[in-house]
Amino acid sequence: MKRGINILLVAFCLCFIFSFKAKAAENLEVKATIKGTVEKGNHIEILVDISEIKSLYAASFYFKYDSKVLKIEEIIPGELISDNKISKFEALNNIDEAKGLVSYGFTCMGNINGFSGKGNLIKLKATVLDTKDFKLTSKYGNKTPNEDYTVTMQICDKNIEELPYKFEPFTYTAPKIEKVAEGEKVNKDSNKETSSEQTNTSKDATVEKDGKAIDNNANPANPDDSTKDDKDIAKQPKNNNPKGKSTSIAYILGGIIIISLGGFGYFRFKKKK
Repeated sequence: MKRGINILLVAFCLCFIFSFKAKAAENLEVKATIKGTVEKGNHIEILVDISEIKSLYAASFYFKYDSKVLKIEEIIPGELISDNKISKFEALNNIDEAKGLVSYGFTCMGNINGFSGKGNLIKLKATVLDTKDFKLTSKYGNKTPNEDYTVTMQICDKNIEELPYKFEPFTYTAPKIEKVAEGEKVNKDSNKETSSEQTNTSKDATVEKDGKAIDNNANPANPDDSTKDDKDIAKQPKNNNPKGKSTSIAYILGGIIIISLGGFGYFRFKKKK
């Protein structure tokens, strides 16, 4: 009989969770965090912590998630509501993979203050199925979880009055991976190899000649090089053809000798007469 009365009391309290007015006596802060690395195949823990609270008599928690991204494996009540000295009844503890919905709710039993302090309210053990975006966001007063506010919470004190809260969300944004078509990938790799070959050829184009570096890739028809060669030639002394000079001198000397001999013969001939 006593057990039946307690069950009825629990049901009565849970009904009031969804209908009571908010009490502005306490300004609670609720924070969502992730323990572990969000990568495909990894196991993580989703933690929902609550700041200092004087009286926590009953609470409900709903989390809407993508069952293709996360697999929720277990719901674990946090240390804040795990004092064995306080009698409580878990009205909700369910994971609906088809709907992608986690549901948890409890209420304390009897005329007591409930739990107090700060720490972890609830812990979800999960496996990452796919590295995609997901988030835990909540807004006080929202009754149904949706894509904008994935978490719905209601917290009440020993007077069965709802306490307002400020929620610090957790948002995971998956790194963006550039998708490249197969054909484009082949072209990029080919261009990369060609560029590498050109670089290597350019490096090998420099050789040593007479102790000086010569670039084999230099353009021989470069007008700058031609101008440079012309200037070098202009600086060189003019070639006056020494061989031609010698020949001219020989002709002159020969002419002088012939004229001299002719004159000498002429004077001897005149003298005899």
